[in-house]
Amino acid sequence: MLELCRRHAPDILPSVCTVQPGGALTGAFADAGFPAFSGDRARRHPGLRALHRLRPVLRAADIVHTHLAAGDTWGRLAAAPHPGLISTLHNPDPDAAWRIGLRRLLEPLNPCTVAVSGAVRDWARLRRLRVDTVIPNGVDTARFTGCSAARARPAPGHGRRLLAIGRLTRQKGFDLLPDALPPGWTIDVLGDGPICPPHPQIRWQGRQEDIPGWMGRADALIIPSRWEGFSLVAAEGLAAGLPVVAAAVDALPEVLGDAALLVPPERPDLIRAAILRLEDEALRADLSRRALARAPMFALERMVESY
Repeated sequence: MLELCRRHAPDILPSVCTVQPGGALTGAFADAGFPAFSGDRARRHPGLRALHRLRPVLRAADIVHTHLAAGDTWGRLAAAPHPGLISTLHNPDPDAAWRIGLRRLLEPLNPCTVAVSGAVRDWARLRRLRVDTVIPNGVDTARFTGCSAARARPAPGHGRRLLAIGRLTRQKGFDLLPDALPPGWTIDVLGDGPICPPHPQIRWQGRQEDIPGWMGRADALIIPSRWEGFSLVAAEGLAAGLPVVAAAVDALPEVLGDAALLVPPERPDLIRAAILRLEDEALRADLSRRALARAPMFALERMVESY
C-alpha cells in the first residue's frame, strides 16, 4: 500500500484508512505525506464505530482498495454500495472457515478481486471465492543493488551466516530453526512476535529497517513458512542475489522458481541438508545468478502499472 501511494499517477490523490489505530508503518505513511485516518476499532470489539467513521471517507472516494481480513470486511461494508471497490487477497487462510464464509457473503459488494499470486487464486477458487486477476506483489529492486558485491567482500571473521525475516508466528515456521541448523552456521532472525526459542546459533534481532544491509552480510536466506501467499522477503532475496532455502508451499515455488533450494514444509532435517549443500561455493554462485536474473519479474514498477 505504501509503495502504491508513493508511486501514484499524477491524476490520483491517495488517502489511507485503517480499521484499527496504530501499526508499524503509521510513521512511514505520514512521512510520505499520507497520514492514516483510523476507524478506531478496538480489537475483538464490534466494528460499528469503525463503520460510522469510515463510511463518509470511503464513499467520497472514486476508488476504494481494501486489503487483508479487517480491511476487506469493514472497508467493504463501510463503502457499499460502491462501483469502484477493489479487494486484494494476500494469503490463503488455513485456520478460519468462518472468515472464508464471511468473505463469500460480502463478495457481491466488490466488483473486482485481485490475488497476489497464482497460488492464492487457486486456493480461493477451490473455496468458491471469485478472483478476477492476479497481480504479483512487487519490491523496490534498486534498494538491493550492491548486496551481491558486499557478500563477495566478507568482513574478517564473517563465518557462515544465514538470515530469516518475518513475523515470529507459527505461519513463518521459525520454531523449526533450532532443529534445522547444522554445526558452524548461525542465523539472524529479523522480526517481532512470540516465537523466539533461545538457541546458541540463533540471534533474535527484533524488527530491523536496513534489510538490504542485512542481506548484504548474509550467505543465504531461509524461508521455512508453513503457508505463504506471496512472500515479499523471497522477492527481496532474489533482488539481493541471495541463495535461498525455502519450504515448497503455496506461492514460494512460484516466486522463487529455479533460484532456490526448495524442501517440503515441516522438515527441519531437509532444511539442514539443503543448508549443508550451500557449503558448495559454485552452487551458491549459481543460485545467486539465477536470483538476480529472476528478480525483475517482481519489480515494483510492474505491480504499480498493473494496478
